Amino acid sequence: MPANVITYLMGYTTLLLVLLIITSLIYSHYYSIQTHLARLGYQSIAESIAGQIITIYRQGYNSSTTLKYPVYGPDGSIYDIIIGYGSAIKQIFPVMKTQGINDQYIYVVVKSGDGRYYWYRIVSSSSNIILGNPSNQVDYYMYSSSVILRIETKVIKNYTYITIQYMGLRKT
Repeated sequence: MPANVITYLMGYTTLLLVLLIITSLIYSHYYSIQTHLARLGYQSIAESIAGQIITIYRQGYNSSTTLKYPVYGPDGSIYDIIIGYGSAIKQIFPVMKTQGINDQYIYVVVKSGDGRYYWYRIVSSSSNIILGNPSNQVDYYMYSSSVILRIETKVIKNYTYITIQYMGLRKT
């Protein structure tokens, strides 16, 4: 083979390798950007849910508005939760009328797979709600499709802090 053909083939091979490396870098960078944008999207879901809780709070305890979400429980099962004032919760679950739920508090109610109900109070009607992150108490995990969100609440000096954080994708 003539020397100029060998030089040409080496140059061509080097060019192909450089293009391949550049293409793979662009490809991986593009997908890391896509992942980042997806995470931002999931965080906006979390902020939307927190915003809806605040909207219910501002409507006052006569509000019949409730939020319904599936919950990814610690045992891997899926439960439905309802968030709303006690008065609205009692309309959805009449059994709650005898459970000591106060109309003037916002509750999270979980109906488990075995038909039992669990609940906790988020905030009283006289408190204020702030989005923040002072809490170390994980109340529950929630997901929309396969997105896991961690919701934390904590009352400090009559203010309820709610943090909803994107935790990743649920493994199927």
